[in-house]
Amino acid sequence: MIRSKFAGMVLVVCFLLLCGSTAWAEGILTLRFEVQEGFSVSIPDNILDLGPVVPEQTLNSEASVTVWSNVPWALYARVQSPAEIPCMIEIMDMKGNWVNLTSTSRVIMSGQESTGADGQDFVFPMRLKSSYGETPGTYSIQLQFTVVPGSP
Repeated sequence: MIRSKFAGMVLVVCFLLLCGSTAWAEGILTLRFEVQEGFSVSIPDNILDLGPVVPEQTLNSEASVTVWSNVPWALYARVQSPAEIPCMIEIMDMKGNWVNLTSTSRVIMSGQESTGADGQDFVFPMRLKSSYGETPGTYSIQLQFTVVPGSP
């Protein structure tokens, strides 16, 4: 009798183990995607009020720019508007040279590595030079900063 109870218990345990191991199934899903080049540029303080300027005076200021890129990049700057620029506007490039900004894009940074998720902040010295050739008035000049792919 003890043998038959033991044999019965062994049979029940085997049955439970066998049923327990076959009671599930699995499947695998493969996700495929492509991470593409991505760029972004932000000007945190997008209005820079230089105040009044008199002829032959130079006003100095700074432009703060944040860049995000997941590939090597370069940064260009240009005057977007107006077409007729009343004063000379210069920005210092990464090499420490003053670059005259016109309606043509000029490289101010090149050979930069990817920035990562936090991006990189930059401060560019700028200056505005006036002359007696400018007509008195209040002017608004828009500068455009463009980030493009570039080799490091």
